[in-house]
Amino acid sequence: MRPLRELTLILLALAGALLLSQLPGYVSAYEQRLGGAVDEARRTLYGFMMQLLDWSLGAALAVILIASSLALLYAASKLGARRAVL
Repeated sequence: MRPLRELTLILLALAGALLLSQLPGYVSAYEQRLGGAVDEARRTLYGFMMQLLDWSLGAALAVILIASSLALLYAASKLGARRAVL
């Protein structure tokens, strides 16, 4: 029974070592994938910013007003939910 336990532990240790040896490559590939996603997001944001600059100031002001209105509606809904709980 003891040799079987030792063999099992050796096999588990080897399997763990094999899996851990692959970790640096996995992390590197994942970082590269995330870097590509960040680059794509930056390009998209840059496009939106350039489009916003092309618009008139009125359109930019409208975007700001809509965003602030949504923030106020969200805060009011949270306040209403809190009052309902009280």
